[in-house]
Amino acid sequence: MKQLLMSSVATAVLLSGATAHAADPAPAAPQSETTPAKKDPEADRAGIEEVIVTAQRTETSLQRTPVSVQAYTAEELTRRGVSDIASLVQNDSSVNLNLSTGQPIIAVRGVSSQNATEVGDPAVSVATDGIFTNRPYGIFASIYDVARVEILRGPQGTLFGRNATGGTINVITARPTDGNEAMVTGEVGSYSLVGAEGYVNFGVAKGVNGRISFNLRNRNGYRDLTPNKTRGDDEDLKSIRAQFAFESGALEGWILGQYSQLGGGGAVRETLPFIFRNGVSGEPVHELHPDISDGRTFPAYVPYVRDMRHWELRGGLTYTFADDISISYLGGYDRINYLRQQAISPFFAGFGNGPLPVPRVYDSREKPETINQEIRVASAPNARFSWQAGAYYFRERNSVFVDIVFNPNSNARRLGTQFQYPSITSTSKALFAQASYGLTEELRLTVGGRYTWDNKERVGTFILHPAQTGGANIIRIDQPATSKSNKPTWTVGLDYQATPDNLLYAKVSTGYKVGGFNNAVSVYGPETVTSYEIGSKNSFLDRHLQLNVSAFRMDYSDQQVTQFVAGVQSSGSLTVNAGRSRIWGAELNLIAQDDAFGRVAISGNFTDAKYKEFIASAGWNSSINLNLAGNTLPLAPRWSFTGEYMLPIELASGATVTPRISGKYQSDQWFAATNYNSQKNPAYGLVDLGLDYETSDGNVLVQLWVKNLFDKTVFSDATEFYLYNNYQYSYQPPRTYGIRARVKIR
Repeated sequence: MKQLLMSSVATAVLLSGATAHAADPAPAAPQSETTPAKKDPEADRAGIEEVIVTAQRTETSLQRTPVSVQAYTAEELTRRGVSDIASLVQNDSSVNLNLSTGQPIIAVRGVSSQNATEVGDPAVSVATDGIFTNRPYGIFASIYDVARVEILRGPQGTLFGRNATGGTINVITARPTDGNEAMVTGEVGSYSLVGAEGYVNFGVAKGVNGRISFNLRNRNGYRDLTPNKTRGDDEDLKSIRAQFAFESGALEGWILGQYSQLGGGGAVRETLPFIFRNGVSGEPVHELHPDISDGRTFPAYVPYVRDMRHWELRGGLTYTFADDISISYLGGYDRINYLRQQAISPFFAGFGNGPLPVPRVYDSREKPETINQEIRVASAPNARFSWQAGAYYFRERNSVFVDIVFNPNSNARRLGTQFQYPSITSTSKALFAQASYGLTEELRLTVGGRYTWDNKERVGTFILHPAQTGGANIIRIDQPATSKSNKPTWTVGLDYQATPDNLLYAKVSTGYKVGGFNNAVSVYGPETVTSYEIGSKNSFLDRHLQLNVSAFRMDYSDQQVTQFVAGVQSSGSLTVNAGRSRIWGAELNLIAQDDAFGRVAISGNFTDAKYKEFIASAGWNSSINLNLAGNTLPLAPRWSFTGEYMLPIELASGATVTPRISGKYQSDQWFAATNYNSQKNPAYGLVDLGLDYETSDGNVLVQLWVKNLFDKTVFSDATEFYLYNNYQYSYQPPRTYGIRARVKIR
């Protein structure tokens, strides 16, 4: 299989290098960073529109960027109904997601971080306008009124820094533009969905423009929760954004403020008590629980509550000197108040009495405050010798207070466990540089490096109450901890522009994720990735056919893995460095477009992600060690495909009706390193349908849509939770449907 995949990629690379055109068409004019290319039937006939990306921190054509990157334009996101990170993942074959705790754990190329606590760090960095957040719940409200979303695959340690060992997702919002324009979209659908989104773009003065955007969504939950007759997996979002952009001679800049509020109950979990092999205790049966529900109705003995208030301020300045050298500043301030209340399994492993039905609630309050600062100097991007260099600073201050309460809605209410961490601070400083030199007119060499210094500190106390211990006294355990790490990361690449429409590239790059701590005496080190990649990007048939392929191998060292260790104080979970992993695979993106047959888009990913060395403690008995070498990494399906077909049909009035069908297939996937059947998401396929009507001037768009047409039940998480002796299951959305209407005023 490996030889077949590599041979296929090599064949595509050779074909791209051998392709010549009798006449090379002039490339399409680049669209701005914030405004997609206008709809033009003549342009459609000319071929697939060009997409401009900033994957290398400068504007380049997607097809001339020697990086494995998937970009979704504003038009594509609207067509596919992408409103948040979860719906983005359902439309992409290279990204996987775990939403069991309401905090997204994101994986790219099999690389993820399972530690979503206050001291954890992501392995796939997520940014909005280049501003990063460590707390993944802060990204739920970002995907509206955007220019595009870029997904960079593989380590991005040079230009994007730490915590990008798997890749980077960058949501780029739409900037204010010249002229006055407005848009409003309304939506209604199943589960009482009501949504509205829009913007107003306006001129303020010469060279100064403004833009105000908003997003409102409210929906009932997908799950019926018994016995209290509440609902879970609902949505309640409100967000508003205001920004201004200016240009005056050589100086240009922008500033943006956004406030978002996310309410409702959020993601919920079904919990069922362990079935033990010996019938009483010890090792559980590693299979799906026989009493598992259909994912629609199950017990939750206390209501789920989610309340997030999110304030964002960010902006950038660029000054360009006469010799086209520019100096840029990018900065952002981010503050979140996050409250999460959720049911814990009613099955509590009592002290010598077996499972006891004790309703409990997990009540968490966090207040992360983040600052990003970057200054960068760069040459003209299209020069034979181009370069960029800069400095970066990141700081996050957070406070976390967690209460686990027994019998929360009765007179028997008692505190069980508390985590009181009034001060958690993470800082990161880095210097970076990258240069590219044209060895010939077609061949370029790129070399870059970055050095990062990280520091993480926590002050706080872990408290055990008699309801938890069964004793008579309150136990207080101070948990101060400190972790420091630093690491160089680098990249070396060659790219060859064989023709104006065919690019070959090869690169070696490294990534680094900061180390951390479990407590004062348990510290884990940073993890590193070295990636080897070859690829080819091609346009054929006068840009009516686009074929991009890549193949990669990643050597993963000291991977941070979170595991349960019996007897550990606090949560029972420890993050450790797992030894070595090796990941290899191939990626394909194909687009074919023509007036005669419409548009076909197919993306496919093959990933073989295996632990080479990993000894883990058995969660049910810490005296037993498990050799997990040969197991598949979590969130790393072997095969994943997405596809879309659409056929625009022009009516006599000039309006267009477009039927479309899209879908996603994914092979078996595990949510934990132990790869038990109880932790597996079986292979599945989802189908979506849509029908669009758009007027000839593009000012009115009406969409009918159905998602998960065949109403498949698919896990978003399945795991064994040893602290409370239960199986836990979360689910992706069932079949949904609705109608969406958009009106533009220009």
